[in-house]
Amino acid sequence: MKKKPIKILIVDDEEAYRNLLSERFSMIEDSPIAAGTGEEAIEKIRTYPIDVAVLDLRMPGMDGIELFKKIKDLQPVTEVVFLTGQATVDVAIEAMKLGAYDFLTKPCQLSELQAVVYKAYEKKQLAARVEHHTELQLRSGAVNLVGETAAMQQVKNLIARVAPTDSTVLIEGESGTGKEIVANSIHQASNRNKNPFIVFNCGAVPESLLESELFGHEKGAFTGAIRRTSGLFEIADSGTLF
Repeated sequence: MKKKPIKILIVDDEEAYRNLLSERFSMIEDSPIAAGTGEEAIEKIRTYPIDVAVLDLRMPGMDGIELFKKIKDLQPVTEVVFLTGQATVDVAIEAMKLGAYDFLTKPCQLSELQAVVYKAYEKKQLAARVEHHTELQLRSGAVNLVGETAAMQQVKNLIARVAPTDSTVLIEGESGTGKEIVANSIHQASNRNKNPFIVFNCGAVPESLLESELFGHEKGAFTGAIRRTSGLFEIADSGTLF
């Protein structure tokens, strides 16, 4: 299986180094876009969606920190990796406090940079999956149960009793009776409600992919596994998986 190319923005005022990085990522079928200045990089990011930006900290004109802030304004989901000399490590650490993914000191091994870029991309993909599941949750409107019958009151009482615990809960009922609404209500009433509520339909996934979806996989685990992928158990950690 051919891997999906990662869209990488490489910004460095040293042309030779910039070209070297571009060639490296092109060889492994990614989609690098190069820029020699911060101003040129802004034009690129206004035109192309970027997964990961690799920025030199020290450049003439707009420096890496200022460029980082502008990138986050234009494409907040883009992950940023800084390249820096020893003298600017303190600045790079400050950039990480602002939300950068990582920094490497120059010169660095290309394989090390490649690994960091892939981890940054994995973080971006993970955030997108969580956002997607959260959207589904909000779209379903499944937050509060409505109804005052004795049976409904019993369900509400059970939710109130089980929500504060860390117990696994089995919810039974025919299709369309509101099992997901009950699960969501338990989540909202629990101390996990600030963390993800992940809904997964096992029946909609082929058996051969079920294990990978739930548990994730490491790079090289099977044909087509070109990078580490987190499973839903990991994504839902400290939250709820229904």
